[in-house]
Amino acid sequence: MATVSLAAPAARRSRPRRPAAVSTAARRAPRQARTRARLRMTRRGRLVVTLLLAAVAFAGLALVRVPGIAGTTTTHPLTRAVTVQPGESLWTIAEQVAPGVDPRLTVARLEEVNNLPGGLVQAGQLLVIPR
Repeated sequence: MATVSLAAPAARRSRPRRPAAVSTAARRAPRQARTRARLRMTRRGRLVVTLLLAAVAFAGLALVRVPGIAGTTTTHPLTRAVTVQPGESLWTIAEQVAPGVDPRLTVARLEEVNNLPGGLVQAGQLLVIPR
């Protein structure tokens, strides 16, 4: 059998390291200014930050908003509702709702507000009457 002998590597002498080349301006600048990095934002970065802030604000407002009661309907304070009775026409309703006004103007307004093409109404139909 053969023997193998290994010699220990010679200790390397460590040389003192020279500092990296530093410009004259960097040597003159105070240490605080050299260590402080300036944050640079690109156009895309500013857009992302703006959108994130807007999303957080929107979410905060959505959480703070008072929820409405389910199933409630609100009517405009300047309107009222009338149910068409058997035998009534839009003309008779217009005369009842606005007695001192020309019925033609009132009928035209009722057709516009209630989306009634042709001005035909049926008994039991609910009409919105503007005041």
